[in-house]
Amino acid sequence: MYFVYTLLILTAASLIGAIQHDVYWRDFIDGYVPEEHDVYWRDFIDGYVPEDAFMGAEYLYIGQMPLNGILPGTIYPDRKLMISECCTGRKEATLGVKILCTRHPGNLKWRYVNTSALTKGNLDDLVRGGIENNNILYIGKVFHEGQWKIGKVYPTFHNLRGLRIWTSSGGVHVAHDFQILKYIDDPSFDVTEGAKVVRLNQCGFVFIFFFVAVVCNLRSARDFFTIPSRNRSQTSLHTDKRFLYKYSSI
Repeated sequence: MYFVYTLLILTAASLIGAIQHDVYWRDFIDGYVPEEHDVYWRDFIDGYVPEDAFMGAEYLYIGQMPLNGILPGTIYPDRKLMISECCTGRKEATLGVKILCTRHPGNLKWRYVNTSALTKGNLDDLVRGGIENNNILYIGKVFHEGQWKIGKVYPTFHNLRGLRIWTSSGGVHVAHDFQILKYIDDPSFDVTEGAKVVRLNQCGFVFIFFFVAVVCNLRSARDFFTIPSRNRSQTSLHTDKRFLYKYSSI
């Protein structure tokens, strides 16, 4: 019976593990950094673009650089370079750069917006791009000087509000009408494929443990009610005597 109890405990532990693994399975993917939405940042090294990288514009990607916090900007894969704006000027980075990735690119959408609409109540679905001076930055893009530029966005309640990008002369340009990156929930993606596989594998282990536990319980019950053959006649006799004694005393 102790073996049966052990299996039951393992079954419960496996079920709990399945639930936890289903929630946190992404943490074990190399380079994966969980976000509030289904986006994450991978290392951008030597111009290599991961397969799940999100294309922000034609042949351009969204990056992060460690400067004055973490700044979003534009990645140019062919030049192995990222450019952003900081301290009213153009800043470049080739080391420590991250690239935005997602398993559901269809859930990320660019939406035209004016800075005045970026109030506190309208920020929940925006993709966070970084942080500067303890302020959360969002991701925007605009067509400027003949090309698409992706940069950092400050909400309307900040004195640096707007999309801040660089100019060809090395200065800063602030746009108030631009496109901003939003995360649109798609009900068709209830869970990711990886989570489905993990859940099925874990449930398989749970079923095996449960099946073995039931079989062992049935065997234990059979052994309990089965009387060895060598003592069967003697036990039957004792049973008969108890039965006769019980009813003879009435």
